[in-house]
Amino acid sequence: MPALAEDEKLDKDALGLIASAQMLAYAVSKFSGAVLSDYLSARLMFSIGLALTGLTNLIFASFSSVPLFVFSWFLNGLAQGAGWPACAKILKAWFSPSQFGTWWSVLSTSANVAGSIAPIVATFIISNFDWRVSMVAPAIVSFALSAIFLISIKNSPVDVGLPPMVPEVDSKKSDEVKETEKPKTADLLKYKFLQLVGVGYLGVFLIKTCIVDWGQMYLIQECGKDRLTGSTYTSFLELGGMCGAVISGLLGDRMVALSSGIESRRNPRLPVIIILLSVLLLALHLFLTTVDSDSSQVWISSLGFVMGFCSYGPIAIFGVVATECAPPSIAGTSYAIASVFANTGAVMAGLPFNLLAARIFYSGAFFVLEVMLFLVVVLYALCRNMDAKMEVAKEKPL
Repeated sequence: MPALAEDEKLDKDALGLIASAQMLAYAVSKFSGAVLSDYLSARLMFSIGLALTGLTNLIFASFSSVPLFVFSWFLNGLAQGAGWPACAKILKAWFSPSQFGTWWSVLSTSANVAGSIAPIVATFIISNFDWRVSMVAPAIVSFALSAIFLISIKNSPVDVGLPPMVPEVDSKKSDEVKETEKPKTADLLKYKFLQLVGVGYLGVFLIKTCIVDWGQMYLIQECGKDRLTGSTYTSFLELGGMCGAVISGLLGDRMVALSSGIESRRNPRLPVIIILLSVLLLALHLFLTTVDSDSSQVWISSLGFVMGFCSYGPIAIFGVVATECAPPSIAGTSYAIASVFANTGAVMAGLPFNLLAARIFYSGAFFVLEVMLFLVVVLYALCRNMDAKMEVAKEKPL
């Protein structure tokens, strides 16, 4: 992004508009993909989406004007939206419910692996070529992997002659359930716990996107650091996110195991979220108050690691909680609704955040995020014992 801004003479508003266009498209595409994943092949969704993502990278690299950048990056967001719903569907088919939270977190670290490597690789490519080549290279990788995954991915164990991971429910019992319970998608919109999840998901996704996308811009433009320092910060942030996602998944599953057999309607994963968000608040405060032109690379990278750990961890848990809090028949839609909140936060991290930063600088805009995060922590501390189990509508007797 710094190279794009410098070479194409783009200001903060233009960069924010480009980022928001992608996130807006991604929000729409991810919601649609989550619903369509119940009807389409996850293998095809993932492979085609990955190929189209590579194609839009090539299109973006061929343009030189803001409107065309916005248009092509909007298409990129539409293409990427098919990825995670397809992955989640495959994951649920291949792993048992008792392992779902852990492996969800492990799978989510794939973005962190790429995110920690990409800034360093991109900086190397840009220093030897230009930013366009740094867009073309991952496009070529996407095309190759798309072909491999189209052949190698299997939608479920049944596709390779294995029994399903979750045994089929007895048809007679299933009919009895249908007669007494009628879960409706509309009920999710009135579900207070899902609303709480959505607010937290929006807040942490907004902050995560800002510290990933604009943290290095803050370091370069306002703290006087070079591009390598900014790229290293981003890499350590993603590395911390990878560790945070896995460990938070393990801790969440551990809390669930400890609460088994205990009569309680609260979600046992919430304490993990509250602790991680509290540490994220402290790390963000230190990032804004202690980092300057004299700060060492070790200190900046350490703060990046902690912020990544404590932002990606809650994001992984929010996805699991949103999926498991609703009845199985509408669990996918429940996650899709929560994802709308998350991607709304990502959209806010684009143009709206940069409009704010253009007036009160990145330091002021990040301070606003700090206040917002404080309010989210207080909200979750107050609502930690909220009823987390959705009541489904009972069929009225004739």
